[in-house]
Amino acid sequence: MKKILSKIIKQYWFAILLQVIFIGLNIYFLTYPPKIIGNIIDLLYDIETNKNAIMLQVWYLLGTCILLLLVRMPWRWLVRLCTKKH
Repeated sequence: MKKILSKIIKQYWFAILLQVIFIGLNIYFLTYPPKIIGNIIDLLYDIETNKNAIMLQVWYLLGTCILLLLVRMPWRWLVRLCTKKH
């Protein structure tokens, strides 16, 4: 078992390192949507006055979700790369 694990780590060390980086980025970016939603909720007390600020926060939320997607796609691709059978 130890030899197999050592062989896999030697073969895929760079992909594993990239996976760890993408997982870290994913966890970091996952902290933003709750903050943005909290800001939106705080701005809802006066919708007419804060309409532009609310729309800006909605765009930030959308951008954060797209960024999360762009971080998860290479991560999942690397997982599939490292787990395919040879």
